[in-house]
Amino acid sequence: MANIISGIVVARSRKNNGICLVIYETDRARFCRIISPKEDRVDGELKKYECTYQDGTMVQNLDVIEIGVKSFDYVDDECQKENIYYDENYKITKKGRVTKKELISLYGEENLSSSQEIFVNKYPTMKLGDAILANKSFMLAKVYGLEFYIVKQNGKDKCRCRFKYNYIQYENISVTISESKNLDIKLYAGKHYAVAIVCFSFGHEYEGNYYKYLCSFLGYSPYYVRG
Repeated sequence: MANIISGIVVARSRKNNGICLVIYETDRARFCRIISPKEDRVDGELKKYECTYQDGTMVQNLDVIEIGVKSFDYVDDECQKENIYYDENYKITKKGRVTKKELISLYGEENLSSSQEIFVNKYPTMKLGDAILANKSFMLAKVYGLEFYIVKQNGKDKCRCRFKYNYIQYENISVTISESKNLDIKLYAGKHYAVAIVCFSFGHEYEGNYYKYLCSFLGYSPYYVRG
């Protein structure tokens, strides 16, 4: 019989050739990054069918879901400490939805500005030592002056963002909100939000660095497009 956890979806973001699914488990007041235990998944990414309800619709941010996991305990990962193995024998089910306001009420308004671990420095990446020392590799946060823009990297357009968190300015943070890089550009590039509720994560090592990602966009105050 599967172990079942329930919670609020706070991220359904891009990860390799699949999906990174994160829920806020309300019973234990913790984040769970649901990953596949299958050896053929490069970084534990889930596939679309694993994030699809029986009616054919996909999981969305702020859905309340139940999902089967191999164990209630986190996977032994020195950097991504919120990882939990998915149990594919139990079909993901939708139990309802919450509003941004309801999520914040459950999580605690004060906690939206309480973590510095992902932002141990002002740069888009971290080194191994910082990643290991971080007690959390995922966070829900309130940021100010969030601006999405396009940069050229190896001749290709990439979506990046800048913002202030706890009065510190951060620049050139990678964006992995949508299913593709082009969709991130289409939906977000050029937009500027005075206040936004977002989620951040950092990944595993890539060419000696641990990249930080803005992986979820949950709500905002009115935005404007820069002319």
